[in-house]
Amino acid sequence: MKRKIISVALGASVILALSSCEKNEFKPVLDLSTTAQISIGSFMTNFESLDRLEEDFIKIYPNVTFAKHEKTDAKNVKNFLEGAKNNDICMFDLSNLDESNTSRYVGDKFLDLSDYNLNTKDIHENLVKSTTVDGKLFGIACISQTSGMVCNVDLLKSCGLQIPKNYDEFKKSLKVLKEKGYVPLQASSWSIFDDLTRNKMMNMLGNDPEFYQQVKSGNDSAVSKVQSVFEDLKFFMDNNYYDNDICDNIPKDNYNEAILKFLKGDVPFYICNSEKASGIKKRAKEKSEEYKAHPFKYEFTYIPLGEKGSYEYLQTWAGFGVNKNSQNKEISAEFIRFMSYNLDTFAAEKGMVSVNKNVKYSKLYKDNKDREFDELYTKINTFPKESTFVSANEIDLKISDAWGEVTKEYFSNNGTHKIQKNKKDENGNNVKDENGKDVYEIVEVTNSLSTLDAAKKFIAKFK
Repeated sequence: MKRKIISVALGASVILALSSCEKNEFKPVLDLSTTAQISIGSFMTNFESLDRLEEDFIKIYPNVTFAKHEKTDAKNVKNFLEGAKNNDICMFDLSNLDESNTSRYVGDKFLDLSDYNLNTKDIHENLVKSTTVDGKLFGIACISQTSGMVCNVDLLKSCGLQIPKNYDEFKKSLKVLKEKGYVPLQASSWSIFDDLTRNKMMNMLGNDPEFYQQVKSGNDSAVSKVQSVFEDLKFFMDNNYYDNDICDNIPKDNYNEAILKFLKGDVPFYICNSEKASGIKKRAKEKSEEYKAHPFKYEFTYIPLGEKGSYEYLQTWAGFGVNKNSQNKEISAEFIRFMSYNLDTFAAEKGMVSVNKNVKYSKLYKDNKDREFDELYTKINTFPKESTFVSANEIDLKISDAWGEVTKEYFSNNGTHKIQKNKKDENGNNVKDENGKDVYEIVEVTNSLSTLDAAKKFIAKFK
């Protein structure tokens, strides 16, 4: 199938208008009568923003259809691409483009899209780099990921507060909310400390190469800087701005039950990443009787842990690439090119953060009222920033994972937690029931892990 420019006759006045105000918009380059069925491997079977994009593409190429999305995940992208030749496009995450990850790497399976004129100029340069290996563009970063908090704007307003813009305002908000009987910070114990501090930590690592190398090499000279972030967490702990029992009872995925709890209306700040936040609208509409009875305004923002403002951190959440052995290679690449011109609406449809470096969310929402976007990010780019780091995957995955592990450990090893343990008899042996299965009991355990020891544990992971 050859690529060719589709010419359209335009009146002189239209040509004049276009020349004076050029828009960066998709123009098809294949024969509009092209016939094909495109198959896509997706990490989600229910991917509404992808469905909408396919519908819009079919309006341009009416003889193209899309097969039902085949469910896959990062571990199985290689199997999908190595399968039947009609496997055309596959979703991937950055582990699939990490050459050191031999079990997941699929760069050699993807078509190099460098010559297909994808609209990459609007995308954060580092997010383009994140899907580029050895100069070859193996896919398009379709949505970015970040951590932050969903704020109950109406609840804040009822307490005389607004969404906090810097650390001082955040501290004031937390104090007022606690005095009024609220538990300000809520999320799963598995992720609350990670999501509270991830943006700040990744900014420190990404914007300070010397500090990053110290951490990567397990150098103890990095301990004091790491400890400063744990001090932020200690501040929340010392002032009881979260509740151990509440966090421990929210499932580790911090998703469905956490969202439904937020939608009851008495949670000021739901601490989460943007992927979790993207699930709010559907549950507000379909699952939460409390929200349907008493709706309220909510917005997502970065955690304002800086003196000047918040720490903005973006990384590629996922991308899409074309199987280089696809029988529908050209039209599949054309679909990815179409996607590259519609990334704002694609992300907004999913309820996540756009990869567009110049996105104006308020305008995006206003111009697309027919799409009923969840207007989560209206103010996210209008608030002051302490610093920004957009990752091209420079931060070693091991470091990123270690931060999640140690912040979880810091949470679990401070204060009193109810945990499930094997019940013991007087001889210290596990008690069994009549079927020979272990019997468990809930016990309270109190621990204390200092910020210094937590920082040392983090650095020790790289020695």
